[in-house]
Amino acid sequence: MRAVRDAGLFVGIVLACSPPEAVTSGSEVTGGLSTSTGGESADASTSAGGSTSGSTSTGEATGSSTSAASSTTTSGVSTGAETTTGGGGCGDGLAEEGELCFDFVEAELFPGVLQATADFNEDGHLDVLGISDGFCPAQPAPAPGIWDLTAAPAPPPLGPLAPRCPTLLRTAEGDGLGGFTPHLHELLDAPSGRTLAVADVDGDGHVDVITSEGGPTLVVLPGVGDGTFEAGVTHPSPGVLSDLAAGDVDGDGDVDVIAVGVAGITSFLGDGGGGFTPAPVAGLDDGPERREIILFDLDDDGALDLVINRADAVNSEIERWFGVGDGGFVEAKATPVEPGMNRLVAAARTPSDPAYLFVTAFTYDAKQWSLLGLEIDEDGGLGPIEVVVEDASAAEVVLGRFDGGLRWDAMLLSPPELRAILEVNLDPPPPAVAAEGSFALPYERVPVGDLNEDGVDDVVFGNGVLLSNP
Repeated sequence: MRAVRDAGLFVGIVLACSPPEAVTSGSEVTGGLSTSTGGESADASTSAGGSTSGSTSTGEATGSSTSAASSTTTSGVSTGAETTTGGGGCGDGLAEEGELCFDFVEAELFPGVLQATADFNEDGHLDVLGISDGFCPAQPAPAPGIWDLTAAPAPPPLGPLAPRCPTLLRTAEGDGLGGFTPHLHELLDAPSGRTLAVADVDGDGHVDVITSEGGPTLVVLPGVGDGTFEAGVTHPSPGVLSDLAAGDVDGDGDVDVIAVGVAGITSFLGDGGGGFTPAPVAGLDDGPERREIILFDLDDDGALDLVINRADAVNSEIERWFGVGDGGFVEAKATPVEPGMNRLVAAARTPSDPAYLFVTAFTYDAKQWSLLGLEIDEDGGLGPIEVVVEDASAAEVVLGRFDGGLRWDAMLLSPPELRAILEVNLDPPPPAVAAEGSFALPYERVPVGDLNEDGVDDVVFGNGVLLSNP
């Protein structure tokens, strides 16, 4: 079996996969899969809620590189479906359709962060980024500038009167082999946000961080291109933001942001230079709270549409707004979902296959989480809700390419067991065990991406990474 590297230190938020069409995550549009960041397109878009904070980043990134895999724990390898191509099985270096090959690489990580993956230092390899929530118990003030966290202990649990501490931004620079070099940056006067996305907002070719401050403000941390970020630039919002997604909704080639929160739905149309023009899409109404958002081309007309999770203690529904291509949207009829705790997972489209919207829902009667799916028709309409997995065991489900196939797969994140559904649809094969271990979910978002560049997506956790080993 090929050696894997110690993951060192990880942090980050948006689900980033390697799709055939374009992915819209809560923070960016990439191709076939779309996810909500509060998240992709073969087309896919995904969603998850959480809280982030961001403000300024100081100093150059310095830190110790990660070591070899001596500190890893290896999960069992399980084959979920028959392989359709010849090969020597796991460890032969060939990603094959129907083959599940993963190792869990442990790392000491900072808890309570939102995470994202992108090439922040522009070396051609995926990196991981995360922002802490900005609160911690009283403790000695650390030295200013950049800190190497490889030897730093995790902070104690939050106390009821915990003072505000400097918000921390962490980057883990990937080497393309599954190894990372960790860096820590102090964010002075940082807001405590609710969501995180990454995209090139100002058109300079560098990846920027988009977040909120837990108040009526959108915050952008401009990327420098070396893994560091400039001071946060704030943009007023009509209300507190619960989730946001980034993509080009007006067809001008610039990154725009659509946010949901207590004031309704707000569009921030980008000018390509880092500026935004806020405009209301929909205000407050008597419906449930808007919690999560995905950007996805539901009707395949070339314009991004809005998929919004609305839920409270009594009602739950999926709200849709169809984009007209100039930044405007037309509301469609909402689709009711069984009341309870619901989460958007992803909208996904694979060539020659129907598009699907996946959600997780907790049913109080059965006291269990289920993975639900709805087929998206050619006009962007949603079909009846179908139960994909009756007992998903957890709210967290991520989509990615977890074998050598071209279709989207799903990973059910229900520690101590991770189960994969290969070629996920409304009537998929039974889930197969991909790994077992003590996996710590990183707050509410789980980044996905091909970290070791073997053609198979990997999954980042709070205490390590599920690394593919075909």
